Amino acid sequence: MGFIIAQANTSTLKTWSDRATEYGIPALKVVLFMVVAWLIARWVSMLIERSMAQARVERSLSRVFSRVARYAILLIAGFVALGIFGINTASFVAVLGSVGLAAGIAAGLAAGFALQNTLANIAAGLALQITRPYEIGDVVHIGTQTGTVDALTLFATRLRADDSRQIMIANAQVLAGPVENLSHEQASTVAISLSAAGGSGIDMVRDTLLQAASGVRGRVEGALPSAVLQGVDDGRQQWHVSVRVKSGETVRARERLLQACKEALDRGRLG
Repeated sequence: MGFIIAQANTSTLKTWSDRATEYGIPALKVVLFMVVAWLIARWVSMLIERSMAQARVERSLSRVFSRVARYAILLIAGFVALGIFGINTASFVAVLGSVGLAAGIAAGLAAGFALQNTLANIAAGLALQITRPYEIGDVVHIGTQTGTVDALTLFATRLRADDSRQIMIANAQVLAGPVENLSHEQASTVAISLSAAGGSGIDMVRDTLLQAASGVRGRVEGALPSAVLQGVDDGRQQWHVSVRVKSGETVRARERLLQACKEALDRGRLG
């Protein structure tokens, strides 16, 4: 009887030993493999962030790329770990891929309509990061706004106006319109739009505006100002006046030009 019990205990121990060998060693391999994969993913993520920082890519964008790389490495490592356990991942990957493809198409269509503007801004932000039409600290003229570039995010460009106002411009809008980098030019053009009395003589108004623009402080010597009649709206003449100024005078020159032209029109009773 004792011999039978001892034999049964020996058989049980052998069974547990076999199971420990069968599952324990692969489990240990998986743990070690995932630790190494996590370290590699972390190293790659840090390397991407450091490289993009040296390339002066906006920080939020570098974080997106680094996290995508990290999760991709960990996902691949997870499938490899399942294979170490002896689990056939081929069918699982195929099913997951089919479901993911269908879900991705549906989600992509829904997100495409719901996030059209957001995606357009992200795409424009990536394009601006690559083309680099301006840097942080540059004075730029975007559309009708002028200011110093304070930040370039994935969605928008932030300008700091001369009066300390913060101006947010969507990246899609930046990419769609002309961008003038005033910091990279020795001279730049400032322009204003204003109106004059509809009954005033066109030649008289033009001469008055040109004379006022010629006296703007900071104007480039030899660069003639321009005054163009763009039309008549509600009985008033609509004029576009521009002048070339030194790059260091750009921000203030627009205010001086507007003030000089308005005062000249008022003095001549043409406003």
